[in-house]
Amino acid sequence: MNRMEMKIMMISNGKKKFLLAAALVGLSAATLAPTNVVNADEIYYENQYGANQNYLRYEAVDGQLKDAEIVNNRTFDTLAYEASDNSYVKVDNKGSVTFTAKEGADGLTMRYSIKDGDKGEVTVYVNGEPKRTFHLDSNSAYQYVDGSNVYDTKATDHSHARFSFDEVHGFFGVHVNPGDTVTIENNGVELALDFVELENVPAPIPQPENSISITDSEYGAKDGQDSTVAFEKALKAAIEQKKTLYIPVGEFKINKKIHLTADGLTVTGAGMWYSRLNFTTNENGKGGFEIGHDSNRLTFSNFAMTSALTSRYDHLDDKAQYKAFAGSFGKDSRIDHMWIEHFECGAWIGDYASIGMRYTDHLVIENSRIRNNLADGVNFTQGTRNSVVRNSNIRNNGDDSLATFSSSIHTNVYAENNSFEHNTIELGWRAGGVGIFGGKNHKVTNNLIKDSRGGAGIRVSTVFANEGFGLGFDDNNEILIKDNMIVNSGTTNDFYWPHSKPRSNIDFEETFGPIKGITVQNNVFVNPVYTDEAITHAGVELDGKVKIIDSKVQGNTSSDPYKVDASMSHSVENGKEVYNFTYGNQPTFLPENSTAFERDYNYRGEREVDGHIIRLWEHK
Repeated sequence: MNRMEMKIMMISNGKKKFLLAAALVGLSAATLAPTNVVNADEIYYENQYGANQNYLRYEAVDGQLKDAEIVNNRTFDTLAYEASDNSYVKVDNKGSVTFTAKEGADGLTMRYSIKDGDKGEVTVYVNGEPKRTFHLDSNSAYQYVDGSNVYDTKATDHSHARFSFDEVHGFFGVHVNPGDTVTIENNGVELALDFVELENVPAPIPQPENSISITDSEYGAKDGQDSTVAFEKALKAAIEQKKTLYIPVGEFKINKKIHLTADGLTVTGAGMWYSRLNFTTNENGKGGFEIGHDSNRLTFSNFAMTSALTSRYDHLDDKAQYKAFAGSFGKDSRIDHMWIEHFECGAWIGDYASIGMRYTDHLVIENSRIRNNLADGVNFTQGTRNSVVRNSNIRNNGDDSLATFSSSIHTNVYAENNSFEHNTIELGWRAGGVGIFGGKNHKVTNNLIKDSRGGAGIRVSTVFANEGFGLGFDDNNEILIKDNMIVNSGTTNDFYWPHSKPRSNIDFEETFGPIKGITVQNNVFVNPVYTDEAITHAGVELDGKVKIIDSKVQGNTSSDPYKVDASMSHSVENGKEVYNFTYGNQPTFLPENSTAFERDYNYRGEREVDGHIIRLWEHK
């Protein structure tokens, strides 16, 4: 799969939809596994793999360049290694990249890298008119790896940088129409531009009935100011009065961790583009929400969260304790339409009480963006069960993007029946795209895992199953890994472990106890980084433990499936030869002189390859 194919998959116009009944995703290769009844609603997905997304991505390498150059490198320990498809555009001072909008947009997200310690800015032009300046900062990025140790600064001569890219997003100030040009001009330090995403942002969500706003006069939260006291007062009132807590348009600064215990509480905002909580301290343990273990039926929705945290570590131990969400969510809770970035973890779900432990059951995390965090995106731990992450974008995280971990601190209850389905998981810079660490009856289905840099696309292991830390896999386990696409992922050097093991698309590892009861079915592996094996399992005998059914590799060594020569029939437009191919993961050439394009096919897009135009068509 090449860059254009990925773009088209991510921006499907919805003509081809895939139906998932969430109550019926329990099929394994052998039997019907326990049904995940998180939500029986039918969800329509635009693509077989990955999440529905409201934005269109425009890769910098496909833009019109001025005083800029494409950098492409798949070598470990290079900046391009962390970029989408291992390519970015280096933009000089006053250089620019210009895109032509394919759809209307109000907001822009830009993925970029500048050198550690630098600050910069870019000006965004629409049709040649300056509309917005974005300030860039490396403060939230950069970690340095030396073997299995990770530092916040370049502490050793052998350490190499990771988390080199970050993002900024905001409104244009005008509506961008299809056909308008959007130009990103660099105004200072050396800039590496990976991609931009243009989004048609819906209007703000008004305050709901029976709710308390944090800006009501009796609480007094103010946009752009520290609102810690106001937020806590409004939260307390909402819990006592059994009302919804509303976060209006604005950025509200919080200087501590928010502890709450509630039943039936909803905390909601005007939308992830409009309402933001900014946790402003960099001190360990001083940010995010900590959920008390007597909570149930919580909902967090329609706002963004960010923080000032810059380190996961305290003398190389994981002591930040600075998750966006942590604790036990009890039964039937939901995290929906949230934008979470710059925390230690997006969500670490588990209760660690030594007495009276409560287990999270039927938690739904959906329609969210969990990006640019120092560790995991989401981790279901401590007996979390029947829970799901779905239809979300998980990007640029520094440990497993999504994981279920059957940990055993003060508990001997397995993590059970957790699901990761229809997520777009990309650009993780350490560990795996999905991690399965013990438990039973989990499902990993219909995910698009792309550019996983630190390890395997999916890893299944017992490396955390030692006594007092993890329970391993249950004897009656049935775990299903099915219908996932893993693109440009894996590594020849998993630096997190002492022996620098290679990891492929899916990796199995046994350290403390056996792996058992795994079915791997109908997955597609495209352009893997480690090409010797599609599935790695060093020292692990898979027979009797893992069933592998109909999984296949496409494009082992080449990410460009469009091979053309002069003998192939084609047309010429504006001096360039135009060749037609079917849209998909294995494109087929369509002869110019014998194909009824308009009658039999829908146009799906085009790209330039080696001076030729490749035009893509999908059969009606």
